[in-house]
Amino acid sequence: MRHATLLPLFAFATIASAQPQLDNPGFETWQSVGTATEEPEQWSSVKTSDGGTLINNLAPQMVWQSADAHSGSWSANLRTVSSILGAATGLLTNGRVHAELQIENSYVFTDSTNSDWNTPCASRPDSLIGWYKYATLPGDQAVIGVLLHVDDGKLPGFGTEPNWVGGADWESPSATVATWERISVPFYYIDNRVPEYLLMIMTTGDSTNSQVGTEAWFDDLGLIYNVYATPDAAIAYVTAIDGFDLNVAYTTGGEPVGAVDFTAELSDVNGDFTNAVAI
Repeated sequence: MRHATLLPLFAFATIASAQPQLDNPGFETWQSVGTATEEPEQWSSVKTSDGGTLINNLAPQMVWQSADAHSGSWSANLRTVSSILGAATGLLTNGRVHAELQIENSYVFTDSTNSDWNTPCASRPDSLIGWYKYATLPGDQAVIGVLLHVDDGKLPGFGTEPNWVGGADWESPSATVATWERISVPFYYIDNRVPEYLLMIMTTGDSTNSQVGTEAWFDDLGLIYNVYATPDAAIAYVTAIDGFDLNVAYTTGGEPVGAVDFTAELSDVNGDFTNAVAI
């Protein structure tokens, strides 16, 4: 008689791209290129805020198309620049900017009425990945904030905190990064609700203290989903005559948005999947 300990020996392979992803995550498509309002499609900054013509005209350009890309043709280049109110931190969001002359009243938000300014995400990703470069002045740090939420969502919260399901936060080192480096940051979850939207903001530094001249480049963002398998028995007893009926439940962290092939694989006796057997 032989037995196999099953819990560490099973793996599932799936297609990560079939789960919800960010729109235009490699910043390959742009609009209004060559003007002060150039932005990656499905992303926005202060020049296209909801603050109206006066504020949007007064606001400086903060985002540029850059041919310095990690892959493909383009990346997003954010810069901290001078404005009539002082240093304006480079900012890019997949939502929309709510801008006021009183800076402390400004935020980014999911505009559920306009697909250009919202990202549906009825899943629970495991982590955010991407690539960045950074040209910083002393004390600055590039920042990424991600919010998974139901109903209305804002960053900062401005009263929407009860709608928050989870999120991810990343800060770069306060140092120049001259070559492309990988970002990887896990999501944390507040409760078990299924989110409706994902709201993301990227900045060149602290929202109030970034220094003019600091720049950041971002490219190739992605959401990672883990597949968790749970056999209904920890040990299987198998003989040359008798097999073993085993059920393996699994979860993908959310409902796939396209066709997905799942393959159950069995490791060798040491738990190594290098030459796994598809079962």
